[in-house]
Amino acid sequence: MLKADDHLMAGPVEMDETYVGGKYDNMHAGWRKRRPEKTIVVGAKDRETGEIRAGVIDSASSDTLLGLAEQNVEPSALLNTDELHAYRGLRTVGLNHATTNHSAGVCTIGDLHTQGIESFWSMLKRGYIGTLHHWSRQHAQRCVNEFAMRATLRALDTLDITAEIVARSVGKRLTYERLGG
Repeated sequence: MLKADDHLMAGPVEMDETYVGGKYDNMHAGWRKRRPEKTIVVGAKDRETGEIRAGVIDSASSDTLLGLAEQNVEPSALLNTDELHAYRGLRTVGLNHATTNHSAGVCTIGDLHTQGIESFWSMLKRGYIGTLHHWSRQHAQRCVNEFAMRATLRALDTLDITAEIVARSVGKRLTYERLGG
C-alpha cells in the first residue's frame, strides 16, 4: 500500500491505477473458467523529485483512492489524474486536482498529463510479463516496491544507487522463512 513517508509529495503529482495480470484470452481453459482477479496497483509520481510511490490495493473505490491521495500529496500540489469517477472527490478533500480525458483521446494538455506514471506502469508490466511471469497476492507488494524503487533511483549513478540501497537496508532483515510464508 502507498505509505506517506516523512514528507508529502509537493508536485506536480501524477496519480493513476492499473490492473496487473495475464490476459484472459491467453489463459489455459481451466484458469479462464475461474476468472482469476487481476491485481490492482495504484501509484503516484512527483514530477519535481522523480519519486514514485506505488501499492497494491483491494479496490479502486473512491474512498481508497481519495484516502491515498490525502496521505501522500501536499494540498497545494497540482494532482493530475485521468477522469476515473473515483477521483471526482479530490477537490472536496482540499486537493488541487486536474484531469485529462483519455477516453476522448486527449493524453496531454501542456503540463497536464499522467505520462510519467503511465511510463512506470509500462515498466512494471514489462517486468511482470518478461521476468516475473506471475506474482502471488502474498508477494505482489514486494514486487511493486522493487519496481518503484528502481524507477525512483534510475536518475542516479551506480555508486549512488548502491549507497541508497544499503542505507535503506539498515536494520531490516528478510529471512527465508518469512519470505516463503
